[in-house]
Formats: sequence, structure tokens, C-alpha cells
Amino acid sequence: MYEINFKFSVYADIPDWFIEISNNLPVPLTWSDYYAGSVVKYSEFYKFHNRSKDFPKYRVYTNNDLITERSWIWKSTSVCVEESIWLRIDNPQTIKLKVDTVDLFPCKTKFKIENFKVEGWDNEVVADEIESNELNVDLR
Repeated sequence: MYEINFKFSVYADIPDWFIEISNNLPVPLTWSDYYAGSVVKYSEFYKFHNRSKDFPKYRVYTNNDLITERSWIWKSTSVCVEESIWLRIDNPQTIKLKVDTVDLFPCKTKFKIENFKVEGWDNEVVADEIESNELNVDLR
């Protein structure tokens, strides 16, 4: 039995128009801030909270097993999330690593894997990029 650690960075390719809209959302206020206000303010509060649910999300899979799902809350393409996935395998094999966009709507964000490395494996590792969000990792 081997314990290995896949380490990689996840970057988001967020369209500029989505970043611009996100930056123009009102500052979130509490329900009590709006309670004494008008129906218009309540409407703004409701719109903000519905929009905040629309942040892009991604899922990390190894082979076909879901490992995690994350929301991308940053309004920048220069931010990355450092992932660290621990796996137990019985013997050398090829593992498919994929970062999948949960829903392309509303902003059509795509995610990509960069800076991939394996720790805990002393033999040769060959990582073939299938697409920018998918790798075949051959542990020999």
C-alpha cells in the first residue's frame, strides 16, 4: 500500500464581464439593516444574496471519484487555490486527475491545473495533460 500526495494549483479563467458585475454588487448588509428600509432595499438585498450563490464552483476528481467541491469566491484570475489530495493505492497505476466546472452558467468560468507534483512516490511519474483541467498521472 502506497500513500501519495497530489499537489497542484487551480486557476480560474473568469470572463472580465463577470468580474466587472461582481465588483458592482452592493456591500452585503444584514437583514436588520434592511428591515427598517423600503421594499426597494429588500429587493437589493434579495438580488445580492441570489447573485452570491452564483459564484463559480469546481470539483476535483481522481478517476471517477469525487474528492471535493469548492466555490470560487475571488474576483480575480491571478488567485489560485493550492490543492493537496492524499491517495492510497495498492500498486503502480494510471490515475486520472480532473478539475471540472460544476455549472458553466452564469459566468462560463473554466478551471485549469498548474504546478502539478507528486509526493510520497519514489519511482517515475509521467503526467500527460489531456486538457488544461485534466491530467493522466502514470505512476510506474
